Amino acid sequence: MGCLEIHFDSMYETDMTIYQQTLADQGEKLFLIGSEQLCKTTSTMVVSMLQSLRAGQLCEVDAMNDYLQKKTDETSVNTPVNKPVIEIIKGIQEGRHPFGADNLNRIRLFPNKEILNG
Repeated sequence: MGCLEIHFDSMYETDMTIYQQTLADQGEKLFLIGSEQLCKTTSTMVVSMLQSLRAGQLCEVDAMNDYLQKKTDETSVNTPVNKPVIEIIKGIQEGRHPFGADNLNRIRLFPNKEILNG
């Protein structure tokens, strides 16, 4: 399996690299506690892709998720959640999937360690 180095930008005054380092150094439990806090902090945000989908407009899935998928495929990095997210978003845009939370059933969620260890 290849190696892909990812650098996280700060988000709302939160250094995102802390989450990556915490998972590597201290394990999944502490990582999940930090993730829960981040979710509470950002829970009222509406990401631009969702804003576009709600407005019936095309969103930046090709520039973001597709680009990430191409890069991870080139390096054999496993991104098991990204592929179904791309399919769901494109399916909504193309009218193959309804707009709604039921689409989450199309995603198999993995424990964080399983994703990192491939």
